[in-house]
Amino acid sequence: MDKSASSGIRPGPGVGAVKSYNAKRNPFGGYIADDATGIDVFVHKSAVEQAGLGKLEPGQRLSYHVVEDGFGGFKAEQLSAAD
Repeated sequence: MDKSASSGIRPGPGVGAVKSYNAKRNPFGGYIADDATGIDVFVHKSAVEQAGLGKLEPGQRLSYHVVEDGFGGFKAEQLSAAD
């Protein structure tokens, strides 16, 4: 079964706005509302730290790359501030 077809999320580049973020609460991250699909993409705090962004704020615009998370879903990596 194609996971991307069932979830509406496809691996590749994306742009969106931070919907929520909390690095202290499990699963240690938050969600970005993808502009193209309107679907929330999970972002782990490790991706935020790797990008050097510190803390994410709701509404903050980001560019990212969607990848499989190894658990049957998807997550955002390679974060950067969007124009």
